[in-house]
Amino acid sequence: MGAALPTALRPVEGKQDEYVFNEDGLQQVVFRYESTSNWWVWRLSEDQPWAAIGPDCPFPQRRAFLPIWSSLNSTATAPPAAHANEPAPPSAFPGIAELEELCVYGDYFIRRASPGITPIWYRYIPGRGWFWSPYFPPPDWIPVARETVPDGPWQGHSPAQVNLAIIRYLRKHEPEPEGTTVKN
Repeated sequence: MGAALPTALRPVEGKQDEYVFNEDGLQQVVFRYESTSNWWVWRLSEDQPWAAIGPDCPFPQRRAFLPIWSSLNSTATAPPAAHANEPAPPSAFPGIAELEELCVYGDYFIRRASPGITPIWYRYIPGRGWFWSPYFPPPDWIPVARETVPDGPWQGHSPAQVNLAIIRYLRKHEPEPEGTTVKN
């Protein structure tokens, strides 16, 4: 968390935890650090939602800023003044040791990033079970029966052991979260 931010990023005036990247000839990209997930997201304009690298990322920007985005997220680099002492959100499954690190994030669950470990997003769909993804928003959810990423920048990779343990627990025990409202 103490690593320096890439020099290509400049703070956005008046915006906490937002940084701009603007390479010659390309539309600027704004990055924002999300302390809830320990993750960096991006967008091209204020009228777009924040996103992780995914199929909606234009190719020229992806090629130019993917190394910066990957560097930020692979080391869980927080901005200089970011929430260093902020506690993690409460567990979504208190009392289940294997799921203790899963936190609620809207209609999803997340195992937050830590140095060298990408966050993994989880989703429970009633009647269908558990799914996961290293991307947010995910182009497709991966069933917990599968332990490798089928496509995208992480294609062919397996999550870190801590996330594999969560995936295997969800596959074996199929716990249903309280108050599940997610439909598809």
